[in-house]
Amino acid sequence: MHSDIPDHLILRLSEFVHSEIGLYFPEDRWRNLRQGIISAARDLAREYKTNDDPVMCIHRLLSSPLTKKQLDILTEHLTIGETYFFRDKNLFQVLRKIILPELINSRNGKKKHLRFWSAGCCTGEEPYSLAILIDQMIPVWQEWQITILATDINARFLQKAERGIYRKWSFRNTPQWIIKKYFKNRGQDCFEISPHLKKMITFTQLNLAGKTSFDHTQGGMDAIFCRNVLMYFVPELRPYTIGRFVQSLSEGSWLIVSPGETAFVQHSGLHFVRFPEVILHRKEVRGER
Repeated sequence: MHSDIPDHLILRLSEFVHSEIGLYFPEDRWRNLRQGIISAARDLAREYKTNDDPVMCIHRLLSSPLTKKQLDILTEHLTIGETYFFRDKNLFQVLRKIILPELINSRNGKKKHLRFWSAGCCTGEEPYSLAILIDQMIPVWQEWQITILATDINARFLQKAERGIYRKWSFRNTPQWIIKKYFKNRGQDCFEISPHLKKMITFTQLNLAGKTSFDHTQGGMDAIFCRNVLMYFVPELRPYTIGRFVQSLSEGSWLIVSPGETAFVQHSGLHFVRFPEVILHRKEVRGER
């Protein structure tokens, strides 16, 4: 039962999760943390070769270093996988009508390349939505160097993303013609993304809150999508992560967060840009001021 885990132990677990993963569980989210650790204890019990008592599980987590597999299990049960294709239709309208046409026109010469990063890609709906949009706007995109880096801390989310098979719940904001054109019906309410779109995307496990280098993102991202991620970080970690994003962006490129996270983005290298129903952040071009 949730009440069987004392508050003082949940507090220690919250601090541990913050230090190891970067996730933020203040007191008003302890219920979620209790639910997550009870669920994780069942899987961790097999790793520890013991019973699935959550209190015992917490003590074991706190008393010894975690293996990568144990950390993956814990992360899997504490992160949220709620997303769907073309989430936030206003954002995708801005991408379709303004941002992508500007990028395409500026590169439609010798240097035909575009680089995007879906940071916190969850089960893949966001990067695949971007791939679909690119396919619509650049019919011969194979002649371009298109890079979509998709990262997440949750290994199981990435496994699902790489499979590219989704149920109808993931399509609740998706026109039927897109489903028909870009997905194959696999039966039993399952639809698989077109294999040629998978070629645009590289899925990689990455903890945005960790000390791991962002080197593989260097080289000038044209846009970084980090939506519904920063809200789960402790407040002092958000500026650090945003600063690393700014380093990964090329001049004039975009940082895209969710509407509820806009207030978190306070960086001298970024400025607000207002569109209808959407606020984005653009990296300054040297000499603009």
